Amino acid sequence: MGQQKNTALVPIAGKGESLHAVFTQITGDEPARAPGILRHVCALFCALSCLICITVVFLIALSAAAGTDFRITALRIAEQAFLGIGMVELTDDIPKADGRDFPFPQPGTSSPAEDESVPEGTASPETGSSGSGGGYPIVQTDLSCGMDLTAMFNETSYTPDTLALLEESLPFPDFSTWAAQYGTDVPYILILHTHGTEAYAPEGADSYSASDSFRSHNTEENVVAVGTAMAQTLEKAGIPVLHCTEMFDAVSYTDAYSLAAAAIRTYLQKYPSIQIILDVHRDSIVRADQTKMQPVTKIGGVEYAQFMIVTGTNHRGADFPRWTDNLNFAMKIQETLMGRSDSLVRAINLRGATFNGQYRSGSLLLEVGSCGNTLSQAKRTGVLAAIAIAEVVKGKCTLTVNGILGESGGGRLTLPVMGTWDQQPKRS
Repeated sequence: MGQQKNTALVPIAGKGESLHAVFTQITGDEPARAPGILRHVCALFCALSCLICITVVFLIALSAAAGTDFRITALRIAEQAFLGIGMVELTDDIPKADGRDFPFPQPGTSSPAEDESVPEGTASPETGSSGSGGGYPIVQTDLSCGMDLTAMFNETSYTPDTLALLEESLPFPDFSTWAAQYGTDVPYILILHTHGTEAYAPEGADSYSASDSFRSHNTEENVVAVGTAMAQTLEKAGIPVLHCTEMFDAVSYTDAYSLAAAAIRTYLQKYPSIQIILDVHRDSIVRADQTKMQPVTKIGGVEYAQFMIVTGTNHRGADFPRWTDNLNFAMKIQETLMGRSDSLVRAINLRGATFNGQYRSGSLLLEVGSCGNTLSQAKRTGVLAAIAIAEVVKGKCTLTVNGILGESGGGRLTLPVMGTWDQQPKRS
């Protein structure tokens, strides 16, 4: 074998060392032969360009086969290649936000947190068109837990003392303490929608067809509209809200929780003032015979979608030791809403996955109605939930919410002064 030239390291001309000497050291050639070297460099550049093009085509084909977004596939490969080195950077535009005119953060360095894939038990997205009526019934039902504060649909082996948690103070600063530190020009609450395309049944519908999807990309028709009503209510209570209207499941249903987590981390980096994160969804309750259920109650003769809080845990092994903080917050909201109606809330759902609850001690997933409910029913409940949250973190105050719902949201909603709840939840 002939003698090989050492080109593994490229030295830089130092003090007292000419570029001529460095060039000769690297190549073994005199500068007069530089054009030949340049030809080799150009050939190498062309080869690398071809390799990049082939890689891009491969990623697009792989993404299409897997049904995921090209960017997600590329990010996953990059994360596997550079895991732990901190070289993975999100370069896609971060989701848009509405509500307060908070400056939008730029994407930052991120890597997937544990337990952020589609949580076990999460239903697959429905397929077809929006709800239109047809061959399967939509039936009203009562799924409330009444006034039982201890009611819980527990999908873990944990047995938390919920009443003891209820007696504890909030696990994050209340609004007055927070405002003294941050002022009111930064957000206290972040509202987002991991499954933003989730939509509702048409007003007055009592049936649907097999092709109906109960999904929509129109943010005035899907669950994002419920988040908007909640954000507006909280703002009227004087609480600054950042509402992310991105529909993460529209990019990739499978990766929706990972995408939402990346957005959460970016928002928190830009706005460390955020204490509460509300991931607003709607449920999907369907019987074996394909009957879609409409969990509903009446308050003052007006229909409201029934409401369920989902809290995550570390039951499936995630790094989430303080998951009971979120349950503490959930219990306080549950008690406050029970004071408004004895049939509005469903039992709290305790799950084994984190549902991105590990980022703040005030992180909750809210199921506002189900696919069988109407948007107007859901928006009314969203307003009541927002009022309850405002009362938990801020205390009693006067709040006028007329006009938030609009005609499409069921007209005007007249509520008493916040804090005049007249029901007494059962604590045992």
